[in-house]
Amino acid sequence: TSELPDNIEKVSEPQKTLVRRLVPGQTAKFQLSSFARTSGSSQIIYQVSAGGADAQKGRKTLRVIRPELAIQMLGPKQNYLGRDGIYRIELENSSDIEINDVIVKLNVTRGLQVNTISEQAKVDENNGSLNWKFDRMEGQQKQIIQFRAKATGEGIQACDLNVVTREAGSKQLSLRTEVNGRADLSIRVFDAGEPVGIGSKSDFMIEVINHGSRDAEQVAVSVDLPSGLMPVNQQGYTVNPSGNYITFDEVNIKAGAKQNFSFKVVASAEGEHVVRGTVSQQGSMQTISSENSIFVFEAENTKVSDALTPEFRR
Repeated sequence: TSELPDNIEKVSEPQKTLVRRLVPGQTAKFQLSSFARTSGSSQIIYQVSAGGADAQKGRKTLRVIRPELAIQMLGPKQNYLGRDGIYRIELENSSDIEINDVIVKLNVTRGLQVNTISEQAKVDENNGSLNWKFDRMEGQQKQIIQFRAKATGEGIQACDLNVVTREAGSKQLSLRTEVNGRADLSIRVFDAGEPVGIGSKSDFMIEVINHGSRDAEQVAVSVDLPSGLMPVNQQGYTVNPSGNYITFDEVNIKAGAKQNFSFKVVASAEGEHVVRGTVSQQGSMQTISSENSIFVFEAENTKVSDALTPEFRR
């Protein structure tokens, strides 16, 4: 007879439970089929009795090991359009027995474009999934897959992982990355690059570029002028009553686009004068600026007598 613990379930009765006669030196074997419900160590108690002999009890410690494959997927929770994100899949056989035929399947949404993989994958032509197969993972062995994916679409982008094994069953895991767009503005101030005399006009241009992945809306461009430069009124911008501040009409600048803003000034004092242009976008606390300088000189007119007649000799 035998006593099984709660985590061991008897599948069939022993093939032999009674031996009519056991002569000296003879051996009898009994086989019992069982099923382990949970892992861990269990005590199995068995007893042998016979007529004319005392009953004997025995104990056997049975260690039940469950194949266990731990999976983990790491990657950015947030990213921006056009930027790469690094993702990592970790598989670990945390048990002491081998796991065979590990099949890994990864589905990536269209808003992520995989461009680099550490382990060569087989691409499913029907659904575009990436597939790997590991024939054998020893106990305590790790398997790591890394890949780089470029964010090509806004919104929540998903990486869905499905791992199937013969011994440890199947597991699913999903990682979500929030992809956002962003306007990225730059500004430069240009002038003719030559010195000008007092009373002369000079043309300036401000160049604003949106290097980002999202349109910049309600972009405000302004100019700070020194006291030695006076703005010339013209269409497209407004001059502050003080005369040293220009504001342009608000515009929208598409992603990757460039916009130019022009204005004129009159030099009223000699010296080096710095012009500062600034750009900002509604809803942003950041203001970007750029400077350029212009040199103004006072032209002295030399009087020449009309009586002087230049001589010309060959």
